[in-house]
Amino acid sequence: MVDAGDVETGIAEMYEVKERVLRHAPSMVTGRVHINLPSHLESVGRSREAVTVLREGIELARRSGLLDTEAWVWGNLSESLYALGQWDEAVEAARNALGVGLSGKPSGSGAMRLADLALARGDLAEAARQLAAARAHFGTHDPMPQHSLPLVRTAIGIAAGEGRLLDARATLEDALDAGFPPGTQRDGWPLLLVAATAEADARGLPVAEAGRAGTLERLRTAAKSLATGAPVGLAQA
Repeated sequence: MVDAGDVETGIAEMYEVKERVLRHAPSMVTGRVHINLPSHLESVGRSREAVTVLREGIELARRSGLLDTEAWVWGNLSESLYALGQWDEAVEAARNALGVGLSGKPSGSGAMRLADLALARGDLAEAARQLAAARAHFGTHDPMPQHSLPLVRTAIGIAAGEGRLLDARATLEDALDAGFPPGTQRDGWPLLLVAATAEADARGLPVAEAGRAGTLERLRTAAKSLATGAPVGLAQA
């Protein structure tokens, strides 16, 4: 329901499911609830609510000994803290994800958050190092959009920050050629926003003019394919 635009009803149902699961369900299902609900909360800009649910999820995962689940929750907590401007706490949460995760993908979420934070702080070398680590953790087998699209977004941001606009465009082109599957607007909009910002920042530079019109047209076309059911999506659009 949330992805379809009925945000309030969808979130309310997920809270109801969480309470039922806490009363009756096995710990693994409980862990999934504390990943899925805050993920949807974050996707619609309700980061403070997401933090509350995520902290609850960390305690539940710890008590149950679910290290990979705990790592996922730490990674999601880092994302929400970043959105709230609590960057030092976000770094700590991301490092915790790396510290407890046993499998590649949960650990990859921690490295991905560290890459984003380093990029936001202008430390391009550290951002590139963490991006490479995240790619190694996620691997190339069974790529999922919720993992691959943030990697692309960060790669575009790093390339643009280093003045490699043509590399940023090439990375964008590959992503646009692959397309955005239904329900991926949460990761699609930030990717398009980073690419559009790179074009705006490079406007007037000699390297930017050739191919600029085509890139902007592709960005406009891609934007029309993404849903804007939540206020955060409308803001990014």
